Amino acid sequence: MGSPTNPLNKTLTDPATLRSDADTTLERIARLTAACIDVPLVQIVRFGGGDGMAAPPVTHGRLFDTQPDLRLACAALPAAAELVVVEDSAKDARIGNGLPAEARFFALARIETVEGHPLGALCVLDETPRELTILQTEYLIEFAALASEVIDEEGPNSRWSKDSIEDDMLLSSVGAAVFCPLLISKDGVIISANNHAASLIGIDNADPLIGKHVSDLVPEEHVDKVKAQLSVSGQYEVDIVHAQGHTLRVEVQAISTSKDGHTLRIAAFRLAANGA
Repeated sequence: MGSPTNPLNKTLTDPATLRSDADTTLERIARLTAACIDVPLVQIVRFGGGDGMAAPPVTHGRLFDTQPDLRLACAALPAAAELVVVEDSAKDARIGNGLPAEARFFALARIETVEGHPLGALCVLDETPRELTILQTEYLIEFAALASEVIDEEGPNSRWSKDSIEDDMLLSSVGAAVFCPLLISKDGVIISANNHAASLIGIDNADPLIGKHVSDLVPEEHVDKVKAQLSVSGQYEVDIVHAQGHTLRVEVQAISTSKDGHTLRIAAFRLAANGA
């Protein structure tokens, strides 16, 4: 069991280590979108802010060392457009002058409330003409839906807020004995992690973990075991690979939760009794 003086216990008393604010969550969704769809730039456009003004977009990546503002491109499209794919802007005039000259590929998935009220758009850009595969299209739609939950529920009562994540999704479901939570997609991709998880693995911060598959953290001989556990709730032990190359035995406690039709998985881990 964890010692009361173990600094990892701070995870459960300091909500800031569990979940970042909505903007940072959107940045991570944008980063994950870029990794899954393989594009150099992703931008989440929000159509309104709390003061009635348009909120600034959240951008990950660059296109020829620039970060264009895609709100004009979104405004050029019909408000009801749920999915738009411009495979080659030189042959498709729907966006008009809303794209930077360097951009050739543009795709957009609408971000909306469950009632259909538009909140914004998840946009991707590339400098070369291309198509979206069926899987990439599904990723774009799913990440837009995830972004809608973040934007629609911003505020102190949001399920994305620090206190809400701690109380609603972690402590009540996994228990106070676990220290390092990961939020994982139903396919096993890490969406969010805290710096305590990074420290246990031997890296400075959690950013390099975002977008990785959880099986990337374990030795090859444990990959099948971890993948088999993705849909299973409960407790098990597995080895993880430390940044310095050695392995650590960790105890994992995992649950799956469904919120607004989206399946997320919380896997919280700590050193096993014989893990050091």
